[in-house]
Amino acid sequence: MLKIDKLNLKFKSNGFTKNLFNDFDLSVNKGEFVCILGPSGCGKSSLLNILAGFEKNYTGSVLLNDEKILKPDIKRAIVFQDYALFPWLNVIENVSFGLKKKIPNRQECFMQAIRYLELVDLVGHSRARIHEISGGMQQRVAIARALAVQPEILLLDEPLGALDDWSRRNLQNELIKIWIELQQTILFVTHSVDEALLLASRIVVMNVNSEKVLDIQLEAEHPRKLDHPESVKIRLLIKEALSQKLKKNTQENAAQSSISDNIFDPTI
Repeated sequence: MLKIDKLNLKFKSNGFTKNLFNDFDLSVNKGEFVCILGPSGCGKSSLLNILAGFEKNYTGSVLLNDEKILKPDIKRAIVFQDYALFPWLNVIENVSFGLKKKIPNRQECFMQAIRYLELVDLVGHSRARIHEISGGMQQRVAIARALAVQPEILLLDEPLGALDDWSRRNLQNELIKIWIELQQTILFVTHSVDEALLLASRIVVMNVNSEKVLDIQLEAEHPRKLDHPESVKIRLLIKEALSQKLKKNTQENAAQSSISDNIFDPTI
């Protein structure tokens, strides 16, 4: 469904040109719940910006159902960490906002929005203003709004990062329910190993150099427990993959530093 081939992204930072991904490859099948896991700065959000159509300064091939991703499109709905709701609209108006072009009739548009509010258990708050509901509820509104346009893939950029533990766990359960019920393809960015273990049907791990160091399927059924043998095993695999790569990079940097020092050593 989604195919990324030899992806590279160049950008300038503090006067220097940096390169992300280095021929990064990734394929996602229809109906998968894929968690992209990695430390801050590894390129997770940049990857989602490319898939959403916001970032165009890249090389390589990025295809969704054999179509090039060239600009934003409702086929690829994205939810951010900061909710990005319209404060001047109430809950149901926010959810129905993206439906207006598809469903011009206001009554039918609202009925469609209600369906997705039911999925996130917010029908009773459909007329509430955004400032009147909690952060966790606001994120549910954002997810319902993204789902309402029936995207081919749902992109979630650390959507639960700003929530308290109780709200986060509750919304994790809601996402699993939605994924199972709608068979929605989901690409979920997170830096939490536990969150990936609880949610994903597949985990892709990136290191600080934006390289894919692990790609693993999860077989355990939902709901999952973090002390499940599979969860324990995969956590160790992730830790080992990241630590080995970090050790290798440290050794390479030390060797490069030694070479640089020798170049300027007058005794050589």
